[in-house]
Amino acid sequence: QMDHDLELSLAPVRPHRLHRFAAEARRDIVAGVLAGGWLVVLLAAAIVCRGRRRPSGRAKAVLGGAALTVVLAAGIAHRSLPVMPTVARPIAHPLVFPTYAYKLGDTVSRALQAGDIDEQLLRKSPDQVFVRLIARKHIEGPVSNHVTGGTIRYERSPGNYSIRFVDEVPFFCYYDLRGREYRYPLR
Repeated sequence: QMDHDLELSLAPVRPHRLHRFAAEARRDIVAGVLAGGWLVVLLAAAIVCRGRRRPSGRAKAVLGGAALTVVLAAGIAHRSLPVMPTVARPIAHPLVFPTYAYKLGDTVSRALQAGDIDEQLLRKSPDQVFVRLIARKHIEGPVSNHVTGGTIRYERSPGNYSIRFVDEVPFFCYYDLRGREYRYPLR
């Protein structure tokens, strides 16, 4: 599933891939676990009780255990799936790069590597980065600011972005509600 090389580093400016879910997605996953589990239990019951036969005590115990396992699996899925923080609960750990910003930074990085945008654009008019990406069909626009609900802008404020060069390496920088800067290296 990885479509590019993964570099591991302990530096706080390097993002790592997070698998987090929105609350609605977690509900859907739990509902899927329940539906699939109950389907298996009902199919097993249909096999055990075929031809109007009464199930034996052992078959009843197995079906009851399977039903209990389904409920426990759904409960474990509900408790263990992490939920993505929202505006009401901002990201608390400064070393965790927000998933939304990671996707934007990754898109800018891919466009830079493909030659659809160049470093001169990043240096001279970084506010035109997303305009160029929308024009070249890398992303569908306009790009929304997940913090304020408006359109993302080139400025150092919550939910917006900037492009910074550190030792001639371009970084896509994203800002959270607390004003922390997250850097994604573009090469």
